[in-house]
Amino acid sequence: MTTTRREFVTLGTIGLLGAKQLFGQSIARVAGTEQAAMPILSVGYWDGLSRGEGAETPTTHIVNAQASGVDSRFRRAYAQVTTYGYWRAPQNRAIPVSVSLIAFYPEIDPQTKKKIPFAAWNVVVSDKRVDGSLRSTFKIPVDDQSRVELAIDRHVVLPATSYGLDQTRALIDDRQTVVDLGEAVSLRRGFYFVALRDRDSQDVPDWSAMRVTELRSTDRVAPNGDGVLVGADGNPVNFDYIVLLIEPYGVSGGTTRDSAAPDHRS
Repeated sequence: MTTTRREFVTLGTIGLLGAKQLFGQSIARVAGTEQAAMPILSVGYWDGLSRGEGAETPTTHIVNAQASGVDSRFRRAYAQVTTYGYWRAPQNRAIPVSVSLIAFYPEIDPQTKKKIPFAAWNVVVSDKRVDGSLRSTFKIPVDDQSRVELAIDRHVVLPATSYGLDQTRALIDDRQTVVDLGEAVSLRRGFYFVALRDRDSQDVPDWSAMRVTELRSTDRVAPNGDGVLVGADGNPVNFDYIVLLIEPYGVSGGTTRDSAAPDHRS
């Protein structure tokens, strides 16, 4: 689905996710919480290219998406965000869960005097059933500080539980919930792998030891599928993650091409 900035959300604040203060740590902890608390564990970045020298097999190069400036093409333009989907580690698949991506527009809501939130993407996963679109594209203006703010909410699906717009608006105030592209996380064209925490104390991924197996521009990453990230041992990673492609939009009067790495499958 493609969403406009006036389409607000009715979502929850159980298990809110964040990454800003976790980069560069070998172990991430959430003080004073139990294992039900699930902030973002870390964010990895891949430029979409496969590299190899001589007779080497082309491979991918993922890095920690720490802040290192903003690609100049994003300034005074829009960021086009494409969700490629959401993958769940096998040990987590029995738990029904709702995952949402909330975008905050630079425009100020007259009622709250804060940025305007809207539901850019949402999926609800229960067993092998997925409600919602895994693949979705939306556009958001880059603000006057060259930033794009996205919040991620993940909560266990409980019966007879309702969530309101006030809780969603509050996400912007809790900086632990926001992936701050341009400040805490670099804003560059490429793929972002948002690793989600599933326990209170957990190793932060070593992104440099991981690689992308297969990811084409038409792919959808499914919660119960094979996934696209493997570790140094060649096995799938042991954490849940969301896959995003972020590109500058409106540059030189047009959009950038939605592309991924070359398909090296035989």
